[in-house]
Amino acid sequence: MRHFPWGSRLARLAALTALLWLARARVGMAAARAATDLESPGVTADQAVQAARSGFLALPGYRTTMRFFQKEGAREARGLYAVTGMPPLTIRIHIVKGTGQGTTLLWNGGPTAQVRPAGFLHFATFTLSITDDRLVSIRGYSLAQTNLDALLAQAANRQNRRRLVTATPPTVSVRGPDLLPGCVRMLVRLEPRTLRPVTIEAFDARQKVFEIDLSHLEVVKSPQVHL
Repeated sequence: MRHFPWGSRLARLAALTALLWLARARVGMAAARAATDLESPGVTADQAVQAARSGFLALPGYRTTMRFFQKEGAREARGLYAVTGMPPLTIRIHIVKGTGQGTTLLWNGGPTAQVRPAGFLHFATFTLSITDDRLVSIRGYSLAQTNLDALLAQAANRQNRRRLVTATPPTVSVRGPDLLPGCVRMLVRLEPRTLRPVTIEAFDARQKVFEIDLSHLEVVKSPQVHL
């Protein structure tokens, strides 16, 4: 009588099925962990930007070297600014590199700014509207639109939609009606421990058109904010 090893074949088939199931389960668990790391970290996108803005407003003062970029059509503007401020709106900007190099301006949140130009007029102080052609950017943005509090307020505005792009460092993508004019998306990268802004970028429908880099922001207890 011929014996067929059905038992051993079934055993091998069961073992193979179990191995395949285990492999798929591991892949699924890895994907779930990756999704959790990306989409469900310790804070949500909304919490991150709200914490960034409230933390900024709570600072007694700050000092930073700000790298600046804007693009309008074929034109680009880049600069390096030494910035000292007291939140929300008192800002002293000294242009280290870029258009207006050597110029210093002071803005306290109103419709005008005090300006001390470079060169032989350095000892003179002028008062200019913040919408003056000499103060607005190549995209027509004023200080009222591009100061840190205004940008963080845009990111936190409830009319806009937020999504966490990466958890480490926390990076939030913002879309909605309350962004810089001509822009459809903002990207806010935060310092993981303090949730202070590191870079803020804005994009039109095709490309990046605005960026500030605040990689060296320092908290100052008694900032000297004057011309």
